[in-house]
Amino acid sequence: MRSTPDPSSDAARAGVNALLGAIHENRPEAALDEAEQRAAREADPTVNLSLAAIAAFHALQPGRTRELAAEAVRAAGASGTLLDWAFAGVAGALALAVDPAAGPSDAELGDADRLGELPGIIERADAAPFVTSFLQYQLAEAHLAAGHVSAAAALVSRGVGRVARAAAGPDDRYAELRVFAAIMRVRALFYHGRVSEAQREATDLYDDLRRDRVPHGFVQLVLATRLLIAANADERQLTRSLTARLRVAELGGRNYLASGTLLLAAYGYLALGDVMGAARLVHRSRACGPLTIVDDAISLEILVSLAVLEQDPGAAEAWLQLAEASEGSRIAQPSIHRMRSRVRLLEGDPERAIAEAERAATLAEREGRQIEAAEAEILTARARVAAQRPGEAAAGLSKLLLLSDASGHRAARRDAAIEMRSAGRRLGPALGDELTGLSARELDVAMLIAAGLSNAEIAATLFLSPHTVRAHVSRVLTAFGAASRLTVAARVGALLPAPDEPPPPLTGRQLAVARG
Repeated sequence: MRSTPDPSSDAARAGVNALLGAIHENRPEAALDEAEQRAAREADPTVNLSLAAIAAFHALQPGRTRELAAEAVRAAGASGTLLDWAFAGVAGALALAVDPAAGPSDAELGDADRLGELPGIIERADAAPFVTSFLQYQLAEAHLAAGHVSAAAALVSRGVGRVARAAAGPDDRYAELRVFAAIMRVRALFYHGRVSEAQREATDLYDDLRRDRVPHGFVQLVLATRLLIAANADERQLTRSLTARLRVAELGGRNYLASGTLLLAAYGYLALGDVMGAARLVHRSRACGPLTIVDDAISLEILVSLAVLEQDPGAAEAWLQLAEASEGSRIAQPSIHRMRSRVRLLEGDPERAIAEAERAATLAEREGRQIEAAEAEILTARARVAAQRPGEAAAGLSKLLLLSDASGHRAARRDAAIEMRSAGRRLGPALGDELTGLSARELDVAMLIAAGLSNAEIAATLFLSPHTVRAHVSRVLTAFGAASRLTVAARVGALLPAPDEPPPPLTGRQLAVARG
């Protein structure tokens, strides 16, 4: 591959701007036609063939995406410039994500299939920073579409998706690229299980929306993205506000923008527990056109979930059978195993449901799809409860909660609590919940800890066994994120309102605690 300056870099910039403008205006098909026409007129058509493939991806034309990407790779092989390989590689990555079974074989895609090399090729290509940012964003999008969440999150950690205004010229579609790239970053962090990080970036994006810094065509996309994160972070007041503002009925067109907005909103509704609302949005999204493999599988899983909720095994089996047509693709396999787990549980076969859910968790974790892995763990617990194995269910959920509490995925804690209640058990408080995460009895124990009582004294005061007191003390320490009782005493004192009258003199035990 040559690294000499590429005279087509200006043409590449013009093509990227045309494509972003067409996507914003809900007409990616027009960008596809224009790029193909430019490719037909040029001696080196690689960039425009690649742009046509990317436009086909956004127009939900998977077969055409694959065909154009293969043509771009063959053209890049003839020219050999880094810029050509960067464009052709990104086009090939998108094609492999949406339609790996159609068109030419993977071997024919050659260098375009080397996803691990593409970040370096893009960085070394002789392109304007604006074009480089566009290619990096599309590569991360391809990883997400292929279920390579760890790879997409790694690109985000390297700064991919942060588009500096200085990188764009006066005529560049900076606002459109910035919003697309920011939403990609939020999704990559979220699906990787880094919910608190996604929450911060989604908040910044939502603030831009309120400052009118988001192009009008992307308003609903930003709202749907923010809803997804807020619902999974259990930001209840914000989710109510977002659902009131979301106008999915206004979405039109058969393209990636429309279907993606509907699906993000559907996943948000699902996190809120509104399976019916999520299913309605899924039906609308599927009507937009062929979805990416991962979105197709997850959308079918939502329809299976609704059928299970409505106790309709016939419908559940029908949706599962439709999903199993993609079983040859590892992208779809985690969702398919979760669907089978739901259906087997509905059929009264909890042992097979456990096996399917455990397989789904393993496959999801392998690709860094941590949100999906968490859903599989909750399914596993549900099946274990049905199999009369509540202790195993509790143990599995406890491990999940260590991860979800640390990552900010508080919806997982809420769902886990529901599963444990069905087993007659209760989850402990989350780290940092402090007084708000304690039951009435645990609150009593916290107050007695703050008063300086020992476990034995607490047991005698509350008429509890020493074993029960130890369990309550452990939960109180967890809620306060404390390693010692002194920390709990200090925090309880800080949280409680000051008394109207001076407190009584300290007991000997309390004096000892104070000295400590």
